Amino acid sequence: MKKPENLRLLILVGILVVAGGWLGIRMMGDSGLVGGESRAENLEWQGHSLPTLGSIEVGDEVASEARVDRNPFLYGPPPTPTPDPRPRPTPAAVPTRRPPPPRPSPTPTPVGWTRPPNFTMEYLGNFGPPGRRVAVFRKQVGEDTKIKVAIEGGVVGKKFIVRQIDLESVIIGFVGFPEKEKTRVPLAEE
Repeated sequence: MKKPENLRLLILVGILVVAGGWLGIRMMGDSGLVGGESRAENLEWQGHSLPTLGSIEVGDEVASEARVDRNPFLYGPPPTPTPDPRPRPTPAAVPTRRPPPPRPSPTPTPVGWTRPPNFTMEYLGNFGPPGRRVAVFRKQVGEDTKIKVAIEGGVVGKKFIVRQIDLESVIIGFVGFPEKEKTRVPLAEE
């Protein structure tokens, strides 16, 4: 069993050596293994004449002598800025402020109109389902405290109508006055 494996290995090494040798000769070309002959006799030399450089004169002095005292670590004067060819934008018009509208004059009170009475009760809050809320009011009379309750549209103290019940306030209308006459009473702090 060892003979065929060794034989295969020897054949493979032999093929690689032959292929490497052929590739090496192919890459060297005509020069052969030694490197071939020199081709110096095939080269043609050409000479060119260059013009001589003269001194550049600045005014009466020679340029090379004029630059001797120049300090390379100092900056010269700044260049002049290039003018901007674009037209300057026109300034925006400053808006003028309009005078405020005149204040409306108070509407005159109709003849025979009286002021509605002051609501002196405190709004304590409400309870009940959303469709049937009941507002609770407190009135201090001397040392006595009176509690009154009313639903929306109900009358409190024979002079006040509960128009609307909100979470933190109640809108009160007045008996015998138009519906537009109303006042908002906030929730009491105590």
